[in-house]
Amino acid sequence: MKIWQQVVGGSAIAASLLGGAMFVTNPAPRDYERYATLRLSEYLKENMCTQLPSQFQQFANQCQFLGGVLVDIGRPQLQELIGQQTERENYLFFSVYRTTLAIHSDLPTYEFATIGVLQYFILYSAEQR
Repeated sequence: MKIWQQVVGGSAIAASLLGGAMFVTNPAPRDYERYATLRLSEYLKENMCTQLPSQFQQFANQCQFLGGVLVDIGRPQLQELIGQQTERENYLFFSVYRTTLAIHSDLPTYEFATIGVLQYFILYSAEQR
């Protein structure tokens, strides 16, 4: 057997194993919902009180604490909202999740696009409209 045949055969086996691993570990929608809820909760806790008017800056610590408590209390509803407003494109080896968060017509809409592969998520687009 020639060396190039061994290289090609070994490469085919490696590609098959990688493909099988990617297929088995393609994250499910529930995994994405948990991931997105965690990331959004962290973002809200860190940023919800950063734009207080100057006359309310003395209340920033209380705002951050109470806001964090409210985010934690509302986490199940937030996960449900994310699940309802997410579309999944399943490509067997990976998935693309597109989430559009439109909470109220008077508030901005946020759109997120995330790739799920090998039980990991990679956010590649986040836009406010």
